[in-house]
Amino acid sequence: MEADDCDGLPMYIEDDEEEAAAEKQKRRQQSQKPRAKLPWEDETPEEKATRELNLAMVKKLYEYDPEMRSGYYTRVWFVDLTTFDIDEESLILF
Repeated sequence: MEADDCDGLPMYIEDDEEEAAAEKQKRRQQSQKPRAKLPWEDETPEEKATRELNLAMVKKLYEYDPEMRSGYYTRVWFVDLTTFDIDEESLILF
């Protein structure tokens, strides 16, 4: 085989370290995707107030037991307490 069998490319290319670092940084920036927004970053003021009210109500239902070194919820906590009336009796169960 001949030495010219490299498709016109030289066997070794010496890059300047600064140029290589700049190119690497440029490729890294181009490949990075923009950060996805978290659910509470796009909420309206009404949604934010509802979320904060619900969190405050859930905190009231949580009790800490120092003997067991853990906490527990005293009532239902997994529903939206701003719209769900926990004290309303349901006729479905009767």
